[in-house]
Amino acid sequence: MAETSLTAVATAQSTHVSIPNAIRRFKEIVGDPQLLKNGQFIWGQHYTLEFKKALNAVIIAQPGPVKDFWSKQSGPRVTVGSELIRVARASRKPGDSAAQDFEDRVRKVLDDKSWQDGSLQAQQLTTWLKDAGAGGPKAYRKANAFLSGGRRVLPQTPEFQQCFPAPVLSFRGLLRMFQIAGTSCFDMSRAVCRFVAKQGGIGVAPTRKVNDPGQVFDQQKKIARFLQPLGDLVVYSPGLGAAMKAAQRALDHGHLLSAGVVSGITLGGPIEQADHFLPILTWERRNNPIPHLAFAFWDPDATVTTALEPGFGLLFFLEGKVASSESASGSNVGTARDPKRDSGPAYDANFFQRGRFGTALQEDTVTCDGNGADKNKQHRYQITTMEAIPGRTAP
Repeated sequence: MAETSLTAVATAQSTHVSIPNAIRRFKEIVGDPQLLKNGQFIWGQHYTLEFKKALNAVIIAQPGPVKDFWSKQSGPRVTVGSELIRVARASRKPGDSAAQDFEDRVRKVLDDKSWQDGSLQAQQLTTWLKDAGAGGPKAYRKANAFLSGGRRVLPQTPEFQQCFPAPVLSFRGLLRMFQIAGTSCFDMSRAVCRFVAKQGGIGVAPTRKVNDPGQVFDQQKKIARFLQPLGDLVVYSPGLGAAMKAAQRALDHGHLLSAGVVSGITLGGPIEQADHFLPILTWERRNNPIPHLAFAFWDPDATVTTALEPGFGLLFFLEGKVASSESASGSNVGTARDPKRDSGPAYDANFFQRGRFGTALQEDTVTCDGNGADKNKQHRYQITTMEAIPGRTAP
């Protein structure tokens, strides 16, 4: 598709990249299939594997009581390591009962007479159980810092060894790693954007600064809360159209966008606090089945987005006239609001008169289930903010 057929916002100093080419280039730059697959949970996966290795080294010399402890299982090293991981995944909050139960059971193993008092194995395992857990957050922050600086964190590299040295590997650290990974989409989105920029960007290196598209929701109305199956719907601001032009310009000048989104059926907090973040890679103008702009993105929560391929999806911007016309023809028009939750307008043909920007192209994908997924099993994201992440500085 020619540059001139896309939009007037691009200039001779910009380079537009198609969606297929942007995804291909993004994957080449990231260069780590595990990062693309696991997203914000990648450092937890690395920590898990390294912790298992360290744990196995501790218990291999004394498998007897461990094997008795897990009498219903076989293979003591794998069993205990798997149980640790299972408990870590289940332990989303400090003081989780599953984690405490596991600690109690392991302490019974330590009390077993077959473990000599003061044995190296008992000392090391006890240390893991009592550790404050600082290793998990430190490892996560350090790995993201390397990524932001343009350095890959892969096994066998110095960066990896600095993030996951054996002395910091601990059960508590593993728990903390899983806890922080679930809320680290903001850090991961910005880190990946910066890494891509450090590697030269998807398209042209930026030759000038660009304005952030910024917030696109209505700060006066905030949000409209509806009964299921509509959930929370973003009320967009009059500046949405201008923000979209700024987004196109930024992308075509070598910047990626770290976008904040509303992803669930009901917000847990005010709309100013987006509950998920993701990098936007590029855009295209399309007319089928209705006129819209399509934006490709990579999801740090990679397993919930598969619209284009695993981890990659599309966002759609509809101008107000198109969005209102689409809403007028849909089945959700007239859906009543819940007066106990919101005093805003009902969902009618004028609700999206300023436009709409999210994963819902047509009106039938505005609805979502109790997990925030649309009929295509994709998370129904609605954009609330966009930040341009600078690319490589031009010489």
